[in-house]
Amino acid sequence: MFMPIAIRILDSRPKRYSFYWYLAILFIAATQIIACQPSSPSNPLTIGDAPGILVHVSSDNLLNGEMSTSELIAIGEQIFNASLNTLDGATNSKVRLIGDGSAAFNLNTRFNRISGPDANSCAGCHNIPSIGGGGDNVANVFVLAHQFPNVNFDNKSEDLFENLSLTEVGNERGTISMFGSGLIELIAREMTADLLSIREIALKRAELTKSPVTADLKTKGVYFGKLIAWPDGLVDASKIEGIDEDLIVKPFSQKGVFTSLREFTITSMELHHGIQSEERVGTNVDADLDGVKNELTIGDITAISLFQASLPAPFRQQPTSDSFRLLVDQGEQLFNEIGCSVCHKPSLTLNNPTYFEPNPFNPEGTVSDNEAMTSHKIDLSKVHQSNAIQKTANGSYLVYAYTDLKRHDMGPVLDNEQTKQRFVETNMWITRKLWGIMSEPPFLHHGRATILSEAILAHQGEANHARLSFESLHEDQKDSVIEFLKTFRSK
Repeated sequence: MFMPIAIRILDSRPKRYSFYWYLAILFIAATQIIACQPSSPSNPLTIGDAPGILVHVSSDNLLNGEMSTSELIAIGEQIFNASLNTLDGATNSKVRLIGDGSAAFNLNTRFNRISGPDANSCAGCHNIPSIGGGGDNVANVFVLAHQFPNVNFDNKSEDLFENLSLTEVGNERGTISMFGSGLIELIAREMTADLLSIREIALKRAELTKSPVTADLKTKGVYFGKLIAWPDGLVDASKIEGIDEDLIVKPFSQKGVFTSLREFTITSMELHHGIQSEERVGTNVDADLDGVKNELTIGDITAISLFQASLPAPFRQQPTSDSFRLLVDQGEQLFNEIGCSVCHKPSLTLNNPTYFEPNPFNPEGTVSDNEAMTSHKIDLSKVHQSNAIQKTANGSYLVYAYTDLKRHDMGPVLDNEQTKQRFVETNMWITRKLWGIMSEPPFLHHGRATILSEAILAHQGEANHARLSFESLHEDQKDSVIEFLKTFRSK
């Protein structure tokens, strides 16, 4: 049987080959799809229509160490940018699974801007100011609308026979930036390890003393409330703040509900593109009945996660004149004085900048303990050339992301959603990372603020005092705060 050129090269290549050699393979794979002649009608990928994903990473590639981290990142970037199509498995499986088999071939059901699939590529939404960034309001998504097969507001089967309105069918959200996300995940991992250690120590003390032990949940200067450990091994979690009772810091999504880039990617690929991952639905399983199995392999998800983790961190733009520097410095001082930095904590300490896959705290349905992946590591201290990362005298790093990775009550103005995401109250939002913010307008979780001052004035709840303090400033002082925030850039 005919073997495509790129596959033959992959099978016969040396144990280790250069990053540029692998890019050449990707190019060959792309061109051969058009140029090569198929050996049989059953091989549709060598001529005519072609999938968007050029190369998949097999289990053997990971287990045998056949690909370097750089090569995996290159594949991850190609998948991130690929325009995914039917041959990749992009489909609206929800329509198919409600019983109408013919719907699989109905072009009108394959894409739905509200309930999904709603995009052709990751880069279609994550593109401001460049690939991997945020998205304009036109790229807003409707989180949780995927519970409906194909929303068209006709009250029929694809609306699950419900009388729906746009505001109640899903929660409209803006596209978040992935820049610097590898550093953010590493900080969250370290915070989680600290919190779990505090709980474990409290449980052991309670067992030894035969009495309840109250423990403060504080890590990296962020206070997550307290817990009470009982001698019988039970834990009173009623006083925990801004985090789930499992004590796992989840830094991704605007509600803070995804533990890792890996979990975020698997979920996003299915909801936004109709592409299912092997590790969630099973190996060689066509769970969405579209005729394509292993649409995204475990290795593919590793590659995409590594690519996102390696995206550059945002930076602070340096003032170009002494007068401007004074203005920015005044704005930074006021930012701290009026209380913005209580939640937008300027820096969090990272002890170990080495990113690896997978995250050991990943939830069920997301790989967490595959030893084959731990060899794929990125030293983010060497990857990121940003003044938002500073090495300390003791070898740790200060990451100036301006967040505490904690959920807060933001008050009634931002409590506009009707459906809870993973049981998080609708008025609760994880503190927005401010680094890069000026390169990624519009602002707030739904993009309704088109200027920074509008976003500040929408803060209430736990941030109400800071908002009132900002409102009480003189106009020139407000301008200095805005100028300080405008120094946070991406790329």
